Amino acid sequence: MRSCDVAVLGLGLIGSAALDALLNAGVDALGFDPLGPGATRGSSHGSCRVFRRFNFENENYTDLSDAAHAGLETP
Repeated sequence: MRSCDVAVLGLGLIGSAALDALLNAGVDALGFDPLGPGATRGSSHGSCRVFRRFNFENENYTDLSDAAHAGLETP
């Protein structure tokens, strides 16, 4: 059986980024996800997709978020 120092559970946006950072830092890490490659049931798909309407980095992001949620071209 394969062992590792760190296991990342969930390979969505954040999990994939964490696994990449760990591997680039030389950490012996493995990633696991219940969904296969190309799955469309993750948090960035369908009715469960998360839209953060208010962004504190820059007020322009709010307009971009609204346009994306509405399925429109960016203003």
